[in-house]
Amino acid sequence: MTMRIGELAHRAEVGVDTVRYYERQGLLPPPARLASGYRRYDQSDVERLRFVRRAKALGFWTMQRRQICWAHLLRKFVSFAERDGPAGAIGRELLDLTAILFEYWHDYKAGKLARDRFVLWVAALGERFEATLQRAVDADIARLSGSCADILAHKEALWTFAKRDDVEPTNNHAEREIRAFVLWRKRSFGTQSERGNLFAERLMSVAHTARKQKKNVLAFLTSCCVAQGEMSPAPSLFAAA
Repeated sequence: MTMRIGELAHRAEVGVDTVRYYERQGLLPPPARLASGYRRYDQSDVERLRFVRRAKALGFWTMQRRQICWAHLLRKFVSFAERDGPAGAIGRELLDLTAILFEYWHDYKAGKLARDRFVLWVAALGERFEATLQRAVDADIARLSGSCADILAHKEALWTFAKRDDVEPTNNHAEREIRAFVLWRKRSFGTQSERGNLFAERLMSVAHTARKQKKNVLAFLTSCCVAQGEMSPAPSLFAAA
């Protein structure tokens, strides 16, 4: 028996957005598609999704698949550093270590630092960084120790960029690709139906691809509507601009 994404999410007791997130992370295989374009799932997908959900609850995330964005951490450390007392001191120390990290990264990307030396230096810096986080946790400071404990709990995802050459420390490629869609959902409160989800997926995909092709998005969508009204072939998204 096959089902659509809404029924899959209902059977596995998760949200539709959670299903899509697991697909992007590679934790679920790419779904087959019906002729109408809707995703098609079966019972094996339900079982796999339930397993992933249980694994998340038990805390065994595959951290090697993740990279925490250091730009987000930087903003958090700035907020710590602006406080008085021990919290501010720890925040400034974390900021200093983050600045060194970015200096290593920029030197590596500029060809001034060899890969093996970059990895070695980041590993040494990582030990200092994690020790500072642990001191912050032990200090039991309100609105700081808990945040640092959460970062430590996901520490394996701090250093993926140093272990893999195809990952960056800030807003890695996959996050950048979907960021416009995420911001749109926050501003517009998302969609309210499977049909709306499909429309948003397709429109965002077309708009994003058109921009990469250096096409005018409005002009392309207008030409599609005109072609539909005239019952003529739709323009190609990949034709020369």
